Amino acid sequence: MKNFRGKMLEVRPEIAEREAEFPAKIELAMELRALRDAANLSQEEIGSLSELSLGE
Repeated sequence: MKNFRGKMLEVRPEIAEREAEFPAKIELAMELRALRDAANLSQEEIGSLSELSLGE
């Protein structure tokens, strides 16, 4: 069973190129996504719970 990253790279191989440019940022984003998925929360729910905006 592939993890989220493996599935994503299958569908969007250009992401591997971006990973090479910004490895720390990409790794952090992947970790946050995995935690959010594990908690079964949307980005909106995380924003509401944390009282942070989504960049508006």
